[in-house]
Amino acid sequence: MNSQDLSQPTLQYYLLLFWKRRYLIFFSTFLTSLFVLIISFLLPPLYKSTSVILVEDKTEKLSLFMPPPSPSLRNEVFTQSELIKSRTLIEKAVRELKLADSYDPTKELTYKIKAVVYSLLGKKIPLITKEEIFQGIVKELQEIIAVNIIEGTNLISLTTFANDPKVAYQVNDVILREFMKLNLSFKESETEDMFLLIEKQLKMAKDKLSFHEGQLKNFKEISKITEPIEESRESIGTLSRLEEQYDQTTAERKSSELRLVEVRKEIIKQNKDLASSTLMSNRPEVLSLKEELVNLELKRTKLLSQIPQDEKEILMVENLIRDKKEELKGIVMNTIKEIIPSVTPYLPDMAINNYQNLVSLLINLETEINSLKAKEDTLLKRINSHRERLSKLPAKYANLTQLQRDVDTQERIVSTLREKKEQALMAKTMKFTYIRVIDPPIISRLPAKPKKTLNAMVGLFGGFLFSIFIIVSQEYLKTFKNGLIPPA
Repeated sequence: MNSQDLSQPTLQYYLLLFWKRRYLIFFSTFLTSLFVLIISFLLPPLYKSTSVILVEDKTEKLSLFMPPPSPSLRNEVFTQSELIKSRTLIEKAVRELKLADSYDPTKELTYKIKAVVYSLLGKKIPLITKEEIFQGIVKELQEIIAVNIIEGTNLISLTTFANDPKVAYQVNDVILREFMKLNLSFKESETEDMFLLIEKQLKMAKDKLSFHEGQLKNFKEISKITEPIEESRESIGTLSRLEEQYDQTTAERKSSELRLVEVRKEIIKQNKDLASSTLMSNRPEVLSLKEELVNLELKRTKLLSQIPQDEKEILMVENLIRDKKEELKGIVMNTIKEIIPSVTPYLPDMAINNYQNLVSLLINLETEINSLKAKEDTLLKRINSHRERLSKLPAKYANLTQLQRDVDTQERIVSTLREKKEQALMAKTMKFTYIRVIDPPIISRLPAKPKKTLNAMVGLFGGFLFSIFIIVSQEYLKTFKNGLIPPA
């Protein structure tokens, strides 16, 4: 190779150079790969066991008038994932498998180094208590156990690691089993509390019914009037039903208002800038659709109160309500999607979806509250109309009508509570949880770490690159020393 070749190296020049130094490249690559493989074989193998859990949407159906607002499924999945990682479950796994009993800290490298340091200082290394060993194992497991929410789903994966494949499986199995028991105990506690509450309400309602029945019986004996006049009978039954519907509607509205307050807080909590920039309620297209939905809800209420009911007309109105809600949701989603880039351009997709869902829920709740208020007003007008009609009756008949109405209303409440008690009793006896195991853990005979094949490939590639770097560096220094390449 002449001076011209060295001053202006070409691809051919480097290929010839590498061929000349091929033994260096070969031995460097081989030795690096061998070194990495030796380390891989010396490292203790780490095995893993994985299970997958499904968190279903949790909706209770035991409240008196309507289901209580269920938590966001996103929050529920996150809560359950944090529960799996809880210290309580890991401690139960360590105790049940007696991991602390078989652990000897004196065999650990860190302990040996610590012992040497203490001996050099002329001190005696402090003894490690059983409780310290136990807590150390728990802490170590907490750090290496992996709990991940599978993106875009309500699935949670639990992965446990150990030097023994059987231990990795057993730890996963115990945590999973205790997690299921914990959820079941929560559910049993909730259903037990609900059952006792409804039982207490039913007893109070029965006592109140007995009181009203006693009042009615005494009045009939004193006034010698056994039945209300014909024109008031229909009004009594209708009035009782209307008052019950009115109470139920009021309870639903108050519950929705409470949920609305929480949703507004959550929206502000998610992003204050977005909350002030995505005010949807006053947009003309949203106002128009909300008004249409209120009118459709009132129409549906009117159709349901008619006897006989027009099933075809009711179905058509319900389909219209569903379509309008979808249209409203689409407007909300698209509008927010257009606004977000200018307010928070780096917001993650998941955060955008969560925010869109929250605003959509807010609009739905506002619409629902408006519909319930309108329904309350309509029911109140009909109630007042029937009350006015009954107030024009003679005093004795008016009193009898009032007492009969109190009895009828209380009978309906008792009947409703009996149904709720049956539902609560059924839920109490059913062994049902909202958590399902999709993939149970298994014993894996192949270690997760170290990955010897991958390490060998990395060693080969690394050794090859290192040898190339050495050759090029030597050649550069050689040519620079000869003055063929000017210094930079």
